[in-house]
Amino acid sequence: MSQFSKYEDRIQRKLVDVYRNRILATSVSVAFGSDRVQTSGTGDRVANLVAAIMDAERDVEKLLNEYRDFSREALYRLEGLGLLGESGMAQYKVLHARFVQRMTFEDIAESLDYSERQVYNLYKDGLAEFEQLYLA
Repeated sequence: MSQFSKYEDRIQRKLVDVYRNRILATSVSVAFGSDRVQTSGTGDRVANLVAAIMDAERDVEKLLNEYRDFSREALYRLEGLGLLGESGMAQYKVLHARFVQRMTFEDIAESLDYSERQVYNLYKDGLAEFEQLYLA
């Protein structure tokens, strides 16, 4: 389940790269006037930045597609816990709230009207059940 965070981190880093390169590409300036200064070719720098932006955007698109596919599969598997009776449904609710809705344990306990201890136990048991069903 930590794969959610890994995908989100990778996507965020790529988006930061795109943003940084866009800032650099738009801040490149050319001096006009009678004073001629030898430069290293601003056009090449801009072209390189544009190419880097396009590459990073393709990477983001690919990561988003992978993340979407992973999320669908994980949610499908997570829903399998709900088929395991009342305890499985409670585990499903806790894991869904934690990983999909990104809620804290305290918020999960409040929203489901459980104690935090119950939430921790359901979380632990749900992860163990999930691993037994899908990772063994």
